[in-house]
Amino acid sequence: MRARIIFLCWLLNGIGMEIKETLMTKAFSVMNPDPYFLALKAMEEIAKSEKVVERVNKYESDGPHHRCMVNFDAVDNVDDFSSIVFNFDLHGEDGLLRVNVTGSLDTKIEELGFFGNSFADHYAGNIFPVLHKITEDKIKFFGHALDGVFGTASE
Repeated sequence: MRARIIFLCWLLNGIGMEIKETLMTKAFSVMNPDPYFLALKAMEEIAKSEKVVERVNKYESDGPHHRCMVNFDAVDNVDDFSSIVFNFDLHGEDGLLRVNVTGSLDTKIEELGFFGNSFADHYAGNIFPVLHKITEDKIKFFGHALDGVFGTASE
């Protein structure tokens, strides 16, 4: 379930820093007579405690076959520069809901000049490690939320 991928980019001309770290990925399937309703219920449950940004909400039916796709992000802005983003990609078809969840820590500093570069170095060296503790708590929270909504055993 836990994967670590770090993308670090010094923006052009040394004017900033961007770090994108994938902290968690999880994929599973759930049998349910109405996968679309379950996907919407998941989004509603997450929205009770986090800011939710809906990306896709699609339902298709051609008689006996029903398909749905729901994609949304749960975003927690930690400070002006960092946010914890969990992307939920839910695909349902004929009683089966496939769930893919990716959690990442996104940091972007676009400060200019010497002080901006100094701040970016300080942030990356001192504050960024503290954010890992916060993200670990969020991963636990979403693990419990997934258990509650889908009835799965999260790691």
